[in-house]
Amino acid sequence: MWIIALGIVVAALLGYVALARFAAQQFVLTGIVVLLGWLGYLAIRAITREPPQRGLPVSDLLEQKFGLDAPRRHQLARLTEIALTFALVICALPFLMLQWGFSGADIRDSFKSLFFGLEIGQFKISLARILLGIVLFIALLFATRLFQRWLRERSVQSRLDPGIANSVDTVVGYVGIALAALLSVSYAGLDITNLAIVAGALSVGIGFGLQSIVNNFVSGLILLVERPIKVGDRIVVGDQMGLVRRISVRATEIETFDRASLLVPNSELITGRVLNWTHRDSLAAFNVKVGVTYNSDPEQVIAILLKCAEEHPQVLRTPSPTAVLEGFGDSALLFNLRISLPDVSIHVNVQSDLRIAIFKALGAAGIEIPFNQVDVNLRDLEAIKAYLSATLEQRPNGPASEERAHSGASNPHLSGKDS
Repeated sequence: MWIIALGIVVAALLGYVALARFAAQQFVLTGIVVLLGWLGYLAIRAITREPPQRGLPVSDLLEQKFGLDAPRRHQLARLTEIALTFALVICALPFLMLQWGFSGADIRDSFKSLFFGLEIGQFKISLARILLGIVLFIALLFATRLFQRWLRERSVQSRLDPGIANSVDTVVGYVGIALAALLSVSYAGLDITNLAIVAGALSVGIGFGLQSIVNNFVSGLILLVERPIKVGDRIVVGDQMGLVRRISVRATEIETFDRASLLVPNSELITGRVLNWTHRDSLAAFNVKVGVTYNSDPEQVIAILLKCAEEHPQVLRTPSPTAVLEGFGDSALLFNLRISLPDVSIHVNVQSDLRIAIFKALGAAGIEIPFNQVDVNLRDLEAIKAYLSATLEQRPNGPASEERAHSGASNPHLSGKDS
């Protein structure tokens, strides 16, 4: 900037007054356009980006009006910033061209050919249709999200099963994205039949290269339609147990009890073994095992177990708890208390409460819970003693050598004679 100003002054001093006047005029006017464009860009950033503790940005407006979560709000705000910045550049560019000698007709023809038809060989590119196609895609995608949000609100009001609501929501999202893509591509001027031919030609390569992805996608559709598992189910996959949080295109998100997210490919859930605790309902039955000493009365123990189960408020009365003598252990009589719970998610706490209550009740009744004891029987004790004695005699520091050393130290005359 300072170099340009210095050049204008030097040109004026050298006598090129007309050149200096023209350069100064263009410099000032161009600077005004650039400054206004920069102020417009700062205004766009102030609108789309969240300022610290001031105003209401677009992202917060989207959260309040449409209920979009934070990542999607920020993503939409960034897209809005890019679109507005592009529009600002398109608006400022003609003013700059006018200042640098382009005529209005030339600028109009250039923008007309660029936006409404630029032929490259046999292809005709229309930037305006492409931009409108992008806008149409974003609008249809936004409408799909609003429709999904409306469905979620209706499902909550009608108390629809969460698994069914999630399946419908996911399918609507897939259909909305597909329709938005097809309509926007068609509006942009691309021939869908040509795209179908290209897709058919690439289908073989895609089938081999993306076989696992296609397999997971089809498996995800099967999970949504057949619903062997659904959102909110408590399942066991391998050695991991958790809650199904989300069924997406490629994988299913499972939240374990330590709050970790386990992503399982959909194909594994279709072809593998999955234990679903809440497939039909949330009712579940669990066992509480206990062992007592052999001198205990089995009927008294069964009565104590049933009493502890009946006194717990979260144990169902129908079906009623049952207690049986399950077997004879090495050091204990083995009993099994079977209970039914209204929700599988509370089984850990209920089992812990019952174990504490059973322990206290058995202690109050004088019934002991044994611990494992191992008895070792030595059949030939004398032979073992003889073997140990012989082994100790053979050792250099055994009892015999220690006795000889002790006697030598107590008799100095004997030690001197030996030396």
